[in-house]
Amino acid sequence: MIVVPLQALPSQTVSVTLGGQACDIHVYQRSTGLYLDLSVANTPVIGGVIAHDRNRLVRSLYLGFVGDLAFVDTQGTSDPDYTGLADRFLLIYFSPEELAASPETVPYWVPPTVTAPGPSQDQPPDPTGVSLIIT
Repeated sequence: MIVVPLQALPSQTVSVTLGGQACDIHVYQRSTGLYLDLSVANTPVIGGVIAHDRNRLVRSLYLGFVGDLAFVDTQGTSDPDYTGLADRFLLIYFSPEELAASPETVPYWVPPTVTAPGPSQDQPPDPTGVSLIIT
């Protein structure tokens, strides 16, 4: 798994390589929640998907994205908002192998050892003991 580096900004776009895919991820806050758009090689994959704690964002194989993304609250089970993106709420990329190993949950995953290159190279919070419920 890879932590996608985000900043505590209400709207931002990051470009990262995830699972060999050139991804552009746009994260933005609205009055109704935090949303995410994902493009791979300049082709939209998903758009306007609301972020909930520990819920997969892509979900469907037919969309062609390899792996999946999810926000994880490292301090509880709240849905993310932009003010905690730099520390409390992590955007995690899960590889197909990680998803296949535990298709319903990712229990007690170890802290990531890889952080995707981005604007901030600060050490992400230790999310040990956080589980991802895949719905």
